[in-house]
Amino acid sequence: MPIIRKTVAQKGIMQTYNIYYESALTFHLLPMDEINRAKSVLIQIFSGNSSRTMLEKLVRETKVFFPDAVVVGTTTSGEISDQKLTTHKTLISITTFKKTKLSSFSIDGISPENSFEAGEILAQKLVKKDTRLLILYTEGLFVNPDDFLSGVSKTAPGVPVCGSVAADNGKFFETFVVHEDKVLSKGAVGIALGGKHLNVQMEYMSDWEPVGPELEITRSEKNRVYEINRQNAVDFYRHYLGEPFLENLPESGFEISLTFERDGCLLNRNAIAVDRNGALVFTGNVPEGSRCKFSYLDRNRIASKSFCGLKLFNDTHIESFFIFSGMGRKKFLKEISAKQVELFAEAAAVSGFFGYGEFIHKDGENCLLNQSCCVVGLSEGKGSSETESVCMIFHDQEGCEIQRALAHLVTVTNEELEEKARQLQMLLSYLPVGVVYFDENLQLTLFNDLGARLLGIDTTVEGYRDLNLLNEGWITTLFKETLIQKESISGGALTETSGGKRIYIRIKTVPMERDGEVVGAMAMIQAEGKL
Repeated sequence: MPIIRKTVAQKGIMQTYNIYYESALTFHLLPMDEINRAKSVLIQIFSGNSSRTMLEKLVRETKVFFPDAVVVGTTTSGEISDQKLTTHKTLISITTFKKTKLSSFSIDGISPENSFEAGEILAQKLVKKDTRLLILYTEGLFVNPDDFLSGVSKTAPGVPVCGSVAADNGKFFETFVVHEDKVLSKGAVGIALGGKHLNVQMEYMSDWEPVGPELEITRSEKNRVYEINRQNAVDFYRHYLGEPFLENLPESGFEISLTFERDGCLLNRNAIAVDRNGALVFTGNVPEGSRCKFSYLDRNRIASKSFCGLKLFNDTHIESFFIFSGMGRKKFLKEISAKQVELFAEAAAVSGFFGYGEFIHKDGENCLLNQSCCVVGLSEGKGSSETESVCMIFHDQEGCEIQRALAHLVTVTNEELEEKARQLQMLLSYLPVGVVYFDENLQLTLFNDLGARLLGIDTTVEGYRDLNLLNEGWITTLFKETLIQKESISGGALTETSGGKRIYIRIKTVPMERDGEVVGAMAMIQAEGKL
């Protein structure tokens, strides 16, 4: 279905020029005099060619033609230029500013162990009082981007960060970042944009759909996960997603993610390898104790709804968009991802790339995302854009390998949950005593009919699961004391059942713990006798 759009925008103060590099002759196609007259010039190189020799040649040529420009760059898994998505190309994106100050700094020799400290150092060198935005590019294999971002955020809290993690077209062999005339294989580069006239807007699109049960990360260290739900993480993935999923890592890992919330950000982490110690290696840190769900990029869900990209920036004047997107979106969303980018390109210049992770600032926090689409809108001038509603509908007929893993996951999960529920309910129904389970908030989670009757619970009444509302206050007190004292407690008294009879019951509670914390309790109830 065609896109219908009408755009009226004032000419911006910022200007962005996008061109694909072929040779040194490429630069002669640009308005070099106009670019070099600008107060500040940012040149970003997004290269699908991971050859160090080629990159070193390119940065030397760039500095010859634009000696005063700030030159940065990164290798990619695809390039974004206005309405065009490419692979294995080298995009040169040049943005000129009339009022914004630029400064840059890079650091090499970063390892997973010192990534946090490297982030602190970079932020100390770059961030000033008037810094409005920090663009970060980190190498994709040796730098821990989560720790690096944490170091930056600790040193410069509140400073918005955007950017991405370098990629190499899904090979996971060698990635680079570029700064001035240097090509760094274990480094990171940052660009600080400062000045009161710079306007910055950020949004991101995730489009990940949760599926299956809630999972707990029971043993992990940074981006290595050893246990999920107290089971070996590799065996857990094999059980739920199938052996082919593990065999096809890292490619298959970008089809399904672990999704969890941290510091107000909904994060996705993708498995990319199994290390020599038997841990699953992910694209970012997965903290121990995290509550996660499997998620997948639902092509059909996105395709069946209208997507209005520019509504993210309603009533905001934008002169240039920088887009940082996850590698998997280009592969698995294909033309849908392209159409999303086109919506922004019709309003302003667009440049960016597909990488192995995306930095975004949202609700006061800097986050590392995976397989999202992060959009940064910049402007120096005041103006307005009038944009009609932009919608698109796709009918996606193409199948995806992900369906097999998802089908396996859903089938196994449902079978296990249904079978366990049947077995437990059957066991409780045959017990000669009443049994109830409740959580730390005294909310009933499981019970048999005898337990409900003896406690006087009418299951036909709304809110019957709240044990704070029991008619017999001594029972509620006994349950609360079990949670507070963290020990088994017994008690008994005359009480009225749900049938209206007065009988003597005895109750014995047993607290339930997880990781040393009481999360609820079980209570056994018996009429006119000892437990």
